[in-house]
Amino acid sequence: MVYDGWQMPEGMFASVPAALHDIATCPSQSTRDRIRAMEALSHLAQQSVEAAIALDRINRLDSGQATDRVQVLDGISDAQLKAVAQTIAAVPKTTDAKPKPKPRRGRQSRP
Repeated sequence: MVYDGWQMPEGMFASVPAALHDIATCPSQSTRDRIRAMEALSHLAQQSVEAAIALDRINRLDSGQATDRVQVLDGISDAQLKAVAQTIAAVPKTTDAKPKPKPRRGRQSRP
């Protein structure tokens, strides 16, 4: 990982969560420091989840599966087509689909 153009040591990543936990739970630390440590821990957790999602996509792509859990159907059965048609037919039609223009401001006559 590169931060501001500098390579971060690999060993640092393993020790950061423990150090942030110590800061967040230490009563002698200022409230500001404890809040910032919790925010940093939250950010690390979010990054972990995003990395897991990216790894899952890569593994799916490598194995030829759908990467966004979307699969293309080779065909659609008559029952599926009928279900789609019924769903579309159930949507109420609107007669007022176009946006209405703003009313014109009336010109005031000058005395």
